[in-house]
Amino acid sequence: MSSHRASERGSSLPEVLVVVLLLGIIMSAFYNSFESAQKTSSRIDARMEHLAQAQALMRAVRKDVRTATNISSSGTAFILAGPTQMQFYAYLDQGYGTSTTPALPVPELVRLWVDSSDALKPVLREETKEADTPVTTPPTYVGTQPTKLRLLGTYIYNQGTAQPIFRYLDYAGTELVPVSGDLSAADKLRVRSVVIELRVKRSTSGNVKPTTVRTKVRLPNVIFGVAPGT
Repeated sequence: MSSHRASERGSSLPEVLVVVLLLGIIMSAFYNSFESAQKTSSRIDARMEHLAQAQALMRAVRKDVRTATNISSSGTAFILAGPTQMQFYAYLDQGYGTSTTPALPVPELVRLWVDSSDALKPVLREETKEADTPVTTPPTYVGTQPTKLRLLGTYIYNQGTAQPIFRYLDYAGTELVPVSGDLSAADKLRVRSVVIELRVKRSTSGNVKPTTVRTKVRLPNVIFGVAPGT
C-alpha cells in the first residue's frame, strides 16, 4: 500500500525546478545555435552578393582598359594614371589593332574614377567622349561631341592610395609608382599592363569582410609594334 501511495505522490518541487532548469539550458543552447546559424547564413549571402557584383564590375572595367591605345606612334595611351582613377585613349567596342587588320577608327577618351560624394556608398564611374570633328592628328576632345557617363559599380571599398584600384607595370612586370596621384610622363610611356584590384562591400556589418577580385590586363594596342624590352 505504501509503495502505491509513493507512486501517486508525483514530482516534488525540487525535481520540477531541476527539470525546468535543464529545459532552460537546452532551449538557450538551441537558440544560440540557431542565432549563430542565421548570422553565418547572412554573412554567406552578403559575401555571395559582393562576389557577384565584384565579378560583374571587373568584367566591365577589364574589357575597357584592355582596349587602351597610344594616340600616336610617340605618344602614350594615358593622360592620367593614378591609383584610384585613370584617363586614357581606347577603342572600347572597336577592337584591337594588329598588323593584319585595317586601320581602326579614332579612339575615344575614357575616364574611370571613384566617386566618393556619398562616403557610405562610393561608386566607380566611367566617362567617355568621342573625338572632335573634323578629326585632327592627333585628335582633340574639347569640342561639342557628347560625353557619355555610366555607373559601373557600387559600394567600392578600396581605401584610397593604401588599397589602389589600378597599378601599372612595365614590360618586365616592374610596378611603376605614381607620385602625387599620377605617373610621370616618362613612366606613362613605359606602361604595358595594368593590375586591377576591386574590393566590394555593401554590408555595414563589421563581421562581413569585403570581397576582393584582382586581375592583370595586358594592353595589346600598346604592346604591339613596341620593341622588346621597352
